[in-house]
Amino acid sequence: MIFSKNNGSNKLKNRQSVGYKSAIILFIAFFSTTNLLLAQIDTSQMVKHSSNFKFNDGFFLNFEQVVRNNPIPKAAIASEFDHRELTFFENVLKLEYITIYDDMGFPKQFALASIWGYARNGALFINWNGEFNRIPVVGAICHFVANKTVYDSRNYDRYYNPYSYTMRQQITPTIELRQYLLDFTAGTVYDYNQVSLEHLIMRDTELYEEYKSLRVKKQRDLKFFYIRKFNERNPIYFPKGN
Repeated sequence: MIFSKNNGSNKLKNRQSVGYKSAIILFIAFFSTTNLLLAQIDTSQMVKHSSNFKFNDGFFLNFEQVVRNNPIPKAAIASEFDHRELTFFENVLKLEYITIYDDMGFPKQFALASIWGYARNGALFINWNGEFNRIPVVGAICHFVANKTVYDSRNYDRYYNPYSYTMRQQITPTIELRQYLLDFTAGTVYDYNQVSLEHLIMRDTELYEEYKSLRVKKQRDLKFFYIRKFNERNPIYFPKGN
């Protein structure tokens, strides 16, 4: 019988390979279990949004602060107005800039037009179209209304001459009340229409297919119903203690 010289070394390599693969499997299993435990811990540190939920009062510089329910408190705003007064927000919102003291006590100035919004008495307000508007429906899909300035270009005869006819263009601004949707997972604002709603509820396959199975008129009429239904099926959470 002829034996190969490499037979022993091959067996050793095979054992090493099996051991290496086993180590990888154990590591993956441990890593997955650890992640699962971490996810459970993270969930336990969150509070589910409900009709009783209140946002902390203060100013939100960006959407990340909204998601964490961690605004700049009123006491951190440097102004001549007493933050304990009921008119504090009305007075501050008339300013062009606000000054905020950071954690180190240094003042930082922000244009009021650049901040995301604020919370007052637990209600959330968004800075949209140059105004602060309350968001009455908060959830995975938020709904709010805001004024929008629309410019209408029309031709008219400003200078009438019986021997010539010259048209002039007039741009007339009008203010219209519009409806909007806010995607709470990304902070993106959409116009309130079927296309936007379909895009947002697409994450819930079952609900999306149910909505798409409706007649077009029903889809138009039941937009708000499906927003509520989506929010019930896909609740949002906020960190506890904030």
